[in-house]
Amino acid sequence: MTPIALTMGDPCGIGPEITLKACADPRRNVPVVVIGDAHVLARADSFTGTGL
Repeated sequence: MTPIALTMGDPCGIGPEITLKACADPRRNVPVVVIGDAHVLARADSFTGTGL
């Protein structure tokens, strides 16, 4: 299956949180590559609790 690329959005907005929640959705059936800052995504993960 071909992965899709997804940008994390504005690092100062809600984009990183929404991106992580979309990736954690159990209905997702395609691999996702997130393009963005790993530190911003890690901080967003602490807010959302997605464990990604």
